[in-house]
This record gives sequence, C-alpha cells and structure tokens, in this order.
Amino acid sequence: MTIEHKNIPDAERHEPKGISTAAANTMYIANGLGSGAFRKVASTDIEGLSGDGGVAEQLIVTNGNNGFTLAPRSQIGEMYFANNGNAFAITAAADTTLTTGSQYTLFTGTGAPWISQNLEGITFSTDRLTVSKTGVYSISMWGVVTGFPSNTAKIAFRYRKK
Repeated sequence: MTIEHKNIPDAERHEPKGISTAAANTMYIANGLGSGAFRKVASTDIEGLSGDGGVAEQLIVTNGNNGFTLAPRSQIGEMYFANNGNAFAITAAADTTLTTGSQYTLFTGTGAPWISQNLEGITFSTDRLTVSKTGVYSISMWGVVTGFPSNTAKIAFRYRKK
C-alpha cells in the first residue's frame, strides 16, 4: 500500500527533507501542496503581503490586525548647534510682526556651528539636512534663548523647505 507523504498524519512526519543541506539564513517555504523548498523569505511569502512591487527600502510592519503590511523606511536626521559656546548676533527685523519672510535670517557660517547626528537616509551639509526621498515628514524644533537686548524684543523661528 502506497501512502503519499502529504497524507501522513502530522504526528508521524519528520523534519523536511533537505534540512541538512539548507543554506544559512533560509527557511522552509511550503507551497500548499504538501511540499516546499528552503530559500530566502520573500515579501510574497508572508500572509497579507502581495509583494513589494520592486520598491527597495520597504519594512515589514504589523498592521494592527494580526497581519502585516509594507511601509517605507524612515528617514531621520538631527541638526543642532555644537556646544552653543559661541554667541552670535542677528540683526533685528524691520518688520516687528515677523510675518514677512524676508525678515528672517538663515543661521549659517561662522557663529552658527551646526553639526548633525542620527542620520538615516538624510545628508547634512553646513546648514541644512537634505532628504533623498519624497514623502511626508515631521519636522520639530526646540531651543533656548538666553539673552535679549530688551524686554520688548521678539524672536521667531521658521523652517525653510525647498
């Protein structure tokens, strides 16, 4: 009497054939027909994913419903003043409402010693961070100002997105 391997009860089965010669970092991927092969896992092997569409830098993340989805890899970067040891002066704006874009000064060069850290997919150059991919980004800032010429002085910060 011949019994097809796929019909043997699970309790009586052995390790998948080929496990002793399987390449490192491969998994047994079942084909749903009682067979399979050892190979690298592809996004299409994970339930809930239909593939990465040939797009690189995608991460597999949980979808909150016991499944998975693909998300673009994050781009992160920080830029800040190094030790804030050198004070530098900024000319007061003529428009004290600070609503005119021309009233703002770009912190750059001597006196504004920017440095960067935690760059992931972002490059830093002198006074700016440059992202390499289009997308939606969150930009945040915090700062401490320690001196004003008077108690009526105003200060404002703006991001310049190009």
